[in-house]
Amino acid sequence: MNESKESLQKAIEESSEVLDKFEEWIATKKHIPKNIPRSVLIRYYHTKQNDLEEAKKFLEENVKFRLKHPFYFTDRRLDTEEFRRSIKLFQLIECPKLTKEKNHITIFRIKNPDVNNFVIKEIIKTFFMVQDMCAVEAPKINQNIFIYDAKGATVKHFMKLVTNLSTILHFLYYEENYIHVDILNNHFVNCSPILNKVINLVSPFLKKESVDSMVFHSSFNTLHEYVDKECLPIEYGGNFGTLDEFHEINLKQLFKHRDYLGKKENFVLTN
Repeated sequence: MNESKESLQKAIEESSEVLDKFEEWIATKKHIPKNIPRSVLIRYYHTKQNDLEEAKKFLEENVKFRLKHPFYFTDRRLDTEEFRRSIKLFQLIECPKLTKEKNHITIFRIKNPDVNNFVIKEIIKTFFMVQDMCAVEAPKINQNIFIYDAKGATVKHFMKLVTNLSTILHFLYYEENYIHVDILNNHFVNCSPILNKVINLVSPFLKKESVDSMVFHSSFNTLHEYVDKECLPIEYGGNFGTLDEFHEINLKQLFKHRDYLGKKENFVLTN
């Protein structure tokens, strides 16, 4: 992730005066956490097209969501059975290499299809934690490409989603409105009739631009029309490492930032 770190350092240096003002403003707001790394602030700033006032509003709305749904952002310990189960069940991977356009690639896939361990709320909690880690470790300066892998999804998984629809909507609402990245496209690979059911279930709750951003692939050849093969893992017809290798890199980064991620006051202030 050296390429990302170089881009981050350059962005922080170029925006240091603006970030000083951002931090001064945060210091006056009792409800906003004070220990926000500059690598995270730069995400808010760039996502709002370098408009500081809009970045402030964006951060405030993000904090309001976290206050309303603290479960997803507190008690983030990496030594719990729930966390160990989550990382065995699915992989949320930030690919180490940027595209030619300097975009990041994030992959989500089910690793273990055992539906008995498919606990939606815990999965989303881990999902958000990995995103917060990526904001520190591999900050996005341009856009982000999401790839969702539907391999292994079954009718039983779909029924779990149906019975946890309100939780799914919390996730979708956050991703649409408060995630501190600018999403270019949402790609779906290993598509199946089950995926169609999921999309039909959630589409009525999504913004039109979110639906329009979805691209479905029947083969990896069409994925390569959008995403450089040089940045993709071998499993997707690429030539840059494997999903398991990328997953291990991300896990190491999670544990590297476990103290930051594990402190409730870094994400949610209740007083």
